[in-house]
Amino acid sequence: MLRTAAALTLASLLAACGGDTKAVAKTDVKTEVKKDAPVADAAKTPAPPAAAKTEFKPDEAWTTLSTMSHMDRMTNYKDGVTITGTVTKVVDDPAGEYALQMDAGGGNTVEVLFADFGKAAKDKKIAAGQTVTGTKCSPTNPEGKKMAFVTCELK
Repeated sequence: MLRTAAALTLASLLAACGGDTKAVAKTDVKTEVKKDAPVADAAKTPAPPAAAKTEFKPDEAWTTLSTMSHMDRMTNYKDGVTITGTVTKVVDDPAGEYALQMDAGGGNTVEVLFADFGKAAKDKKIAAGQTVTGTKCSPTNPEGKKMAFVTCELK
């Protein structure tokens, strides 16, 4: 009965697509069903994709994120990323811009800007040469050799 149903289904599909149904009718399909055999679940959901890495050193961040589209960065890192590295320069602009720059290798720079405008970093007196971690950072499009990570929180 299973063979007949399979042959009829296949014949129907071929007829719908304009194929030769006679070839299917002559085919002898042998299907052996064992009792107590596990039934394959054709509707199994695929395994979820591996979570994207969210913790980076400056060079890893540059290599991984600078080549992605803005939309891919927003989709893959909607909760932000963590950057840990050694500060090479503190930018404390009198106009209010405060950032910590880190060497990302190859002449590239990663710049970390904070949601609190650098208040926590200033309170800790962060200076060049210190290792810092910024969490919940949103990566932006690179501009030349610099890529900014904004709305970070100092860990």
